[in-house]
Amino acid sequence: MGGAVLGALSAITVLPQLPFIRLICCIWAIVGGALAAYSYVKKSTTPARVGDGAIVGTLAGVIGALIGFAALLFVSFYITDRTLVEEQIRNAGLSPERFSYDFIILLTGCLAFVLQVALSLVGGIIGVSIFEQRGKDGDAGPPPPPPPYYGGPPGTDYAPPPPPPAGYGPET
Repeated sequence: MGGAVLGALSAITVLPQLPFIRLICCIWAIVGGALAAYSYVKKSTTPARVGDGAIVGTLAGVIGALIGFAALLFVSFYITDRTLVEEQIRNAGLSPERFSYDFIILLTGCLAFVLQVALSLVGGIIGVSIFEQRGKDGDAGPPPPPPPYYGGPPGTDYAPPPPPPAGYGPET
């Protein structure tokens, strides 16, 4: 779920009609990782550790980055005008033959992929530390159950130990 949210929000950022949305695209990767960690903590029967958050955050980042990368490729190759980008490459003093539009888009996509996975990992760690409340303040949960038998043959109920002998304890 975190990866899908991250991917959908990343796909929105590649639309050229919404340039102001690109300013907060890195925050979405952290939010996607934290949402994945929240989901994991909510469904987990045992307290989640920071390593668990890192794993689910990374997985959400990979899923979201793949969706965002696919959206980047689609928008770049089917919607955006290549001639404008190639003109900007020439204006920057670079050769369009050496730094082709395809190369720049693939390089941008790979960089965005790595950045989103790393930020989602951080979001997963942050999410576990925020949402996991079990096991805090010395509360480790209920004590373990007693052994199946104590001082008797197997299959019998738990027998408490005998009382202490007379003259034993603080009264003596």
